[in-house]
Amino acid sequence: MAKTINTNIDDGFLLFTFTNKQGEVFSSFKLNPTDINIAARAEELETFFEQAQESVKNVSSGKEMAEINKQIEDKINYMLGYEASKDLFKEPITATTVFGNGQVFAYIVLDKINEALTPEIEKRKKKMQEVVNKYTEKYTK
Repeated sequence: MAKTINTNIDDGFLLFTFTNKQGEVFSSFKLNPTDINIAARAEELETFFEQAQESVKNVSSGKEMAEINKQIEDKINYMLGYEASKDLFKEPITATTVFGNGQVFAYIVLDKINEALTPEIEKRKKKMQEVVNKYTEKYTK
């Protein structure tokens, strides 16, 4: 029998959980803040999410809400790079659930993604600038 060698690697993923007032987790998703493609996909989807937010406010039927809900789930899956919606949006809390404070759940999720990505993007920009400076420094002397 072959010997198994397990290697533990810190993949850098962040686990986001959402809890109710009783402290019970009702939703979760993972995010790799070092995946710069998430930021690119988020920019690509910005207009969609702005329009969807207006659509949620003006919905006129349950069928229309279900369609918007599915579209939002699909776009968040695309943005995160995996099928996050299966753990993130579980009945009775869906992407288009509007909480008592007026917030739509999908937009709470998007805010959390933005909060996690912004510092990572800034850190990477700084590192990239340091590398550029290192290589251009010798030419500017």
